[in-house]
Amino acid sequence: MTTRPPLRIALLSESDIVGGAETMIAHLARGLQKRGHEVHFIGPEHGSGWLGGVLAGEGFHTHTFHLRRALDPACLRHLARIFRTHELDVAHSHMFAMAVYGAGAALLTRRPHVITMHGDSEQTRFWRRRVALRWAFRRSQAVIAVSENMRTELITALGWAGEIGVVVNGVPGDKGDRARIRGELGVTPDEFLIVAVGSYCRRKAHLDLLLALEQIGNAVPWRVAVAGPPGDASHELHDFVETRGWQSRAHLLGPREDVRDLLAASDLYVMPSLWEGLPLALLEAMFSEKPIISTTAGGIPETVQHDEEAVLVPPSDPTSLAEAIRTMFENPTRAAQLAASGRRSAEARFSLDRMVQAYEETYYSVMRMPQ
Repeated sequence: MTTRPPLRIALLSESDIVGGAETMIAHLARGLQKRGHEVHFIGPEHGSGWLGGVLAGEGFHTHTFHLRRALDPACLRHLARIFRTHELDVAHSHMFAMAVYGAGAALLTRRPHVITMHGDSEQTRFWRRRVALRWAFRRSQAVIAVSENMRTELITALGWAGEIGVVVNGVPGDKGDRARIRGELGVTPDEFLIVAVGSYCRRKAHLDLLLALEQIGNAVPWRVAVAGPPGDASHELHDFVETRGWQSRAHLLGPREDVRDLLAASDLYVMPSLWEGLPLALLEAMFSEKPIISTTAGGIPETVQHDEEAVLVPPSDPTSLAEAIRTMFENPTRAAQLAASGRRSAEARFSLDRMVQAYEETYYSVMRMPQ
C-alpha cells in the first residue's frame, strides 16, 4: 500500500463572517489537519475577522488579502506571493471572488486550483460575473457545487459544458447543551422554542417565519430565536418585533458561535429560505435530532424528504408555514419520528469525515493533472 504524502493546502474565502460556508471551511480545515495536511487559510483583510481569528487561535496558518476594486492586479500578485512563499501544493477557493482571484493566482504560480461554489443566484446574476466565472472554471482543475441543484443552476446560468462535481457539506455529529440556552433566554418548560439560523438577509426569509407566528398568535405557546449576522433585512426584522411588542418572545440574537447549543435548546427548527445551496444549519439540525420545517427552495429537497425527515412547504408562504408549525406542536410523536429519521439520514449521508475525504481525493487527483 502506497502512503500518499501530506499536502500544503490553501483555503481561500471572500468572507469570514459567522456563516454556513465559513463554518464549512473551518470544519474542512480541521478535518484536513487531522489527516496530516498543512492548511493555510486566506481571508479578507477588512472582513469581520471571525473565521481567520478562530483558525489562528487553533494554530492554523492564516493570511489576508485586500481587494481594492473589482479588477485588482495587486491583490492577484499578493495571493501568488503567498502561494510561492509557503510552497503550497493546491489552492481551494470558495465563493465567487476567490474563485476568480484564486484561479488567477494559481495560474501565475502553476498550482492546481479547486473551486467550491456555495452561494446563491447573485453569483451569476450579472453578465460580468458570468464571464469571470467561466474564465475561472476553464482555468481550474476541479469545480465543485455543494448540491445537485446548484450544479444544475451553474450549468444553466453559465452555459457550461465542462464537468462540475458535487460534494455535499458535512458537519460534526455532536449535540449541544439544551439547558444553557433555555436558561439564557428564560424559556420555561411549557414554552415551545422555535429556532432559525441564517444571516438576516431577505433570501433567508426570516420575516416569513415571523408572519407565520403572527398568524398562530397564542394558539401555540411559542418563543422564537433567530441567530445570524446582519443583512439587508435586519431593520425590517427588528422593526417587526418592536412594532408588535414581541421583545420578550422573539429573540434576534445576531451572529452566534454556539449553534449546536441553540439547536439543542429548540423544540423545532425552521428554515423559511427563498434559496439555498446545501445549508449547513439544516444539517446541524438533523444531527441535533430536531423536528424540521423548511421550504422546498434550492438544494433543500435533496437534503431532506417531505414527511420523511422534515415537513417541506413552498417558499414565501407564511400560511403554510403556520399550519406546519401548529401540526408539529400538536403532534409531538410525529415530530419525534421525523427528528429521529433526520438524525439517521444525517449520519449516513452528511458526516464530516465523508466530506473531508471527498475533498482530499479531489486534491490528490488534481495534483496529477498538467498545470
